[in-house]
Amino acid sequence: MGFFERNEVIILFAQGLAFFALGFAVWLHRRRATRLRLTSSLIWLAAFAVCEALAVWGFVFVPIQQDYLSAGLIEWLVVLRAVLQTVAFLFLVQFGLRLVDISSVRRRALTGLSIGAWLTILATFTALGRAYGWSAEEWAQSVSAASRYLLLVPGAVLSAAGLWRQRSVLAAAGMPGIRPFAAVAAVVLGIYALIGGLVVEPAPWAPPFLNEDDWLAATGFQIQALRGLAGLALAAAAVKLLEIFEVEDGQRLEALDRARAVAEERSRFSRDLHDGTIQSIYAAGLNLEAVALRTRDDGLRRDVRGIVAQLNSVTDGIRDYIRDLTRTPDTVEGISASLEELCARFASDSEVAVLFRSRGSTAAGLLPEDAGR
Repeated sequence: MGFFERNEVIILFAQGLAFFALGFAVWLHRRRATRLRLTSSLIWLAAFAVCEALAVWGFVFVPIQQDYLSAGLIEWLVVLRAVLQTVAFLFLVQFGLRLVDISSVRRRALTGLSIGAWLTILATFTALGRAYGWSAEEWAQSVSAASRYLLLVPGAVLSAAGLWRQRSVLAAAGMPGIRPFAAVAAVVLGIYALIGGLVVEPAPWAPPFLNEDDWLAATGFQIQALRGLAGLALAAAAVKLLEIFEVEDGQRLEALDRARAVAEERSRFSRDLHDGTIQSIYAAGLNLEAVALRTRDDGLRRDVRGIVAQLNSVTDGIRDYIRDLTRTPDTVEGISASLEELCARFASDSEVAVLFRSRGSTAAGLLPEDAGR
């Protein structure tokens, strides 16, 4: 018995621990607001990692329970372990679909297709298992192997491609220091597509060498150890990606400081206009009105009062400008409400049904100063 076979339990536990650490780290940040697609999609990666960790730990703890639980209950635990692992692969597909640049309609269609593939795998191998008299372990191996081919490989490839494309988004968002870690995560997921998707469980139909037993016999190296290393590298890269939240928080604070400075400057400028310019114009208007009252020339009186009217119009314009300066900057919620009101007015005037829907208001962050104007 080789080194890896003697330490299989430790290797499997370490593999599960690496994925669980990845999922737990992302889960801690799940409620933080973000405007980037990458960070808002990480929750699907966390779901994949946690389910994968629980499934891998099942290979450690289920055999331990064989001396304490009935054979029927052990079979149900084996089935549950396999289903949990296929669900993990399904979550990875969802993570990839949310990273790639496709329409929401196409994303929903591909989501439905992946769920259909998952259900088809379970149903097909359940029927085959009954037809050929497979044990629960053989059924679990068959389901997991098929799910690796049909769900894990495309999910990991989609996720790798999406992460690679997110590098340009991170650079444009002012996060060039985090960009390399997106590339590392993409490469790791590409490698995981190979070692996690092409080398499968030793199912009754699994091809030679491309199953875990033949791989171990040919290389003397357990594929689970490579998967654990990949999970550890992915966890390290994901932890660095989580720094995006800190950078975004810093950017929001800077934006708030700039907005506060602009608001203070606007307030000072509006006071100067109101207490200085408007009062001077108003005083000049009063003097001109006094001149109009004293003069006996009707034509001059009309001209002077015309000038007074123009000065009053200028004063009204300055007051409108001051109101614009002191107006509270538009928020996402305010703009959404204004758009909804606009749609309602249009629907009422045109008698055309209008459906308005707003999403992502909590993750939009601070808007530019001229937003909504």
